[in-house]
Amino acid sequence: MGSGNEKNYPWIMIESFVEGIVDSRTILEMLRFGEHINLECKKAESKLPNSVWETYSSFANTDGGIILFGVEEHVRETDFEKRFTFVSIKNPDQRLKDFWNTVNSEKVSSNILVDADAGLCEVKGETIMWIQVPQADYRSKPVFINGNPMKGTFKRNHEGDYH
Repeated sequence: MGSGNEKNYPWIMIESFVEGIVDSRTILEMLRFGEHINLECKKAESKLPNSVWETYSSFANTDGGIILFGVEEHVRETDFEKRFTFVSIKNPDQRLKDFWNTVNSEKVSSNILVDADAGLCEVKGETIMWIQVPQADYRSKPVFINGNPMKGTFKRNHEGDYH
């Protein structure tokens, strides 16, 4: 990095998550860049979407990333203030517990997270949930879902999860 333009790149904000600085300002700053290879937004208002596990696998198998629940991106919107809608997660403590229960079950081949990799945060008056998925160590790869390394292994390209 070191070019003097670091503030223009999304991975700088990702590093703030790694350092444990998870607050409204950091999340809003990261969202300036929209969804990308290291950031995925999911509305997830009342339950965890099934697609979260594909994203977990893809982040773990690629460069890691952050999943934000309670955030919906409107990709065609050019006004930053309108580009994202924040929706409070219903029963956020239970959603977080559901995530941990599932990531520690047979749903995924390996839980590579620690407690500090997930939490809740208030953004614009709404409670959102965040998960910081690190890149898996080579001994844990591939990280796959549904007990099937052939069909359940994903990687991240641009802003999508792919086999």
